[in-house]
Amino acid sequence: MSLNFNQKLISQFNDLNLTIPNYPKTKKHLYADYAELVVLVTNNPTSSVNLVSLLINQGFNIPNVTTSSDGEIGTYDSELNDAQEAWGNEIFDIIDQRYTLYNEKYPFTLENGLLSIKDSLSDKQEVYLFLLLASSLKYFPVLSSILTSDFEKVSKKVLKSFLPNKAIVKSLGTDSDLIGNAQTKIQSLANEMNISTREHEINQISPQNSKEEGLDIIGWIPFLDNNPNLVCFLAQCACGKEWDTKQYIETGRYTNFFDFEKLDPIHTLFIPHALSNHSGQFHQSKDIIKPILVFERFRIMEYLDSMDSLQSLDVVKKCISYQEDIV
Repeated sequence: MSLNFNQKLISQFNDLNLTIPNYPKTKKHLYADYAELVVLVTNNPTSSVNLVSLLINQGFNIPNVTTSSDGEIGTYDSELNDAQEAWGNEIFDIIDQRYTLYNEKYPFTLENGLLSIKDSLSDKQEVYLFLLLASSLKYFPVLSSILTSDFEKVSKKVLKSFLPNKAIVKSLGTDSDLIGNAQTKIQSLANEMNISTREHEINQISPQNSKEEGLDIIGWIPFLDNNPNLVCFLAQCACGKEWDTKQYIETGRYTNFFDFEKLDPIHTLFIPHALSNHSGQFHQSKDIIKPILVFERFRIMEYLDSMDSLQSLDVVKKCISYQEDIV
């Protein structure tokens, strides 16, 4: 028997386990997420030293120091402690950058090296926590389908806010605005946009396939002349840590289905992860493949004011009220 939302919520928080992350140690922005998650679910302030101790106590090796510089007794332990402290400080440097970058949108305080959850949260700060949860699906397997579905809805709303008022934005994902199988949906879009299709490619899609063939959201800015030479956005939503494998490849399939008139579409990726830093750069920029427009946590929050009535808001509020000792 399938569980309703409240049953899923209870089940998830009866078995919430923040197991140690296994991200590459160089991706420190992901460990900054983990630190925020620990503070959120324990409701206890955390420092870089606390974070490192928590991870080490669970068997995590950070970083891998294997040799001593001079072979003296105790030198290895000293090198290891220094390396672990430096690694933890680098994570909290990223948190400090977020504290500055997000400013009043950030749901945490950072004072005297201690990261704490704020006592009272604004709508914007709750949006941040939702995006934090959506980028941490491994810890919320019972609720993952709800978080990912709501992330698609949020992404559609963000794209609509980003584009001019006359733009048309449609969802083809979990909560599709179109009906029928994939072939019918694609043809319906082409008709509405007055774009020619390549029947040979579309006919290769199984009639039993109702999925979107890699496209979650589409947006375009129409002209009154109904000419198909227009600006079009093909968007994919990806919550998993392997978001880099989603970019362009799946939305690029639509360049086989549609004959875009004189102008290539803008391939767009929505991810809940925090890639922006205070210097205007992206973490993992080497993994972002051209040509693509990326909406990550900071950019999403620029165009999203609240969670409205989405179920994920209840998940956020449950996390805030939840208190678990994982140390």
